[in-house]
Amino acid sequence: MLNVVRSTKLKYLWGLWILRLRLRMTCSPQDDIKRKKGEHMDKTELEFGGFSTWLGLELTLQTKKRIEGKIPLHEGLYQPWGFLHGGVTIAFLESLASRGAELNTNLEIERPFGIDIHVRHRKSGKEGALYGFAELTKSENSKQYWTVCATDDEGDVVSEGTIITKIVSLERLAEKAREREARKK
Repeated sequence: MLNVVRSTKLKYLWGLWILRLRLRMTCSPQDDIKRKKGEHMDKTELEFGGFSTWLGLELTLQTKKRIEGKIPLHEGLYQPWGFLHGGVTIAFLESLASRGAELNTNLEIERPFGIDIHVRHRKSGKEGALYGFAELTKSENSKQYWTVCATDDEGDVVSEGTIITKIVSLERLAEKAREREARKK
């Protein structure tokens, strides 16, 4: 029994190492520089790179009201006990809602942020793929409310919930940065 636990733990640690390696490979230094400077990246640039690429996220439908996608399941996404990690599902669903928020944002003057996540896990994925959607159900002022759902290959609901995004102007972000800088002095 102890050998099985050690073997499972080693697989988990190996998956984490692969995650770190993939994250380094998918973000180019130019993208990091653009993000740090707050420079505009066009919407096609936002589809690729970083965490979403590591997840293997494939967007299958993109409209301002609905985003659909899928991710393949593999060992690097599992808990040490061999079940899909709930954080992966949440990251997948938030990635879909964030993409929808990006499509509803004027990236020349504002940025979208996820501010609230309520997701309930119903079952764990074990193999195959996760399929998901984020659907804009309400938009008021600067907030967008997204209904999200992930299903497995059989169509069973794995997780579902609501994600709220907020659109913040670049002017407000700069103002907050100045306030933080003033507090440091």
